[in-house]
Amino acid sequence: MRTVKHFPKDEICPMCGTNEDKECVAIPIDGTSRGNICDGIPVHAECARKGDLRFNREVNVFYKVGIPTGGQ
Repeated sequence: MRTVKHFPKDEICPMCGTNEDKECVAIPIDGTSRGNICDGIPVHAECARKGDLRFNREVNVFYKVGIPTGGQ
């Protein structure tokens, strides 16, 4: 996956909740494809590499273990 050196100043990493200026990757957003281009959400590369990032094949979703869902 291609990375960029600086995290966008006006974005927040959905994994760690910060916008620290670190290397990042863009995770594609479903339904935004236009030819070979699509929108993406920036995620710190370090956060994306952490062992608690998972992928659910049944629903094709990346998720982080331990994120509260708002339920009781």
